[in-house]
Amino acid sequence: MYNYSSSPTLTNVTFSGNTATYGGGLYNNDSSSPTLTNVTFSGNTATNGGGMYNYSSSNPTVRNSILWGDSGGEINNSSSTPTVSNSVVQGGYGGGTNIITTDPLLGAPGSYGGSTNYTASASAAYTQVVNSACTPVSGPDFTFAPAAPRVGEGVTFTGTLSAGTAPITYTWDWGDTTAGGSGAIVLHTFPLTVATQIYTVTLTAGNTCGPAALVQHPVTVQPRRVYLPLILR
Repeated sequence: MYNYSSSPTLTNVTFSGNTATYGGGLYNNDSSSPTLTNVTFSGNTATNGGGMYNYSSSNPTVRNSILWGDSGGEINNSSSTPTVSNSVVQGGYGGGTNIITTDPLLGAPGSYGGSTNYTASASAAYTQVVNSACTPVSGPDFTFAPAAPRVGEGVTFTGTLSAGTAPITYTWDWGDTTAGGSGAIVLHTFPLTVATQIYTVTLTAGNTCGPAALVQHPVTVQPRRVYLPLILR
């Protein structure tokens, strides 16, 4: 389940058999702080937070719950501080209250049909994704043409990625004190200059799946040469 800027209430829910890069069972992003009561996480897999991953000021409340048998850690946090109490957590949870680390001896989860029900405030927006991997951006790079631009000449920049789940945001910093740009393909004209200038252009790419990534390349801009005719007398 993926929450973005939302804080649903989950009661009597089981997350099991899910796989993701971040948050095998539950991924809370961008100030998402759900309330979990009597929730079980078991048999989920992730690189970070097999049970739950909390990112960017996401501070869920977890009580009377079980997090056991997940691969990749039960609860992983980045700039987030969950409140965990009266719960069974494999390996324990520092900062939690009344955390039990004894094996709960869970049986195989049952499947009884129907859908998972949860409630949120009328103003809250929420997203539910089941068994869907969310891949952070990686391997950002960019090309530009022409390769040897001159003053006053528009330069087309094209951003690329090795991986990343859409939608992707592309943000450009031209290194020339002008306003930045956005989009995968952007046209930019560097300021006038009478001497050769080397600008460090930065592309930052990101999505809602994890931290943004950036890449920098130097761009050399040549002044235009003016040739005057030679007059012999």
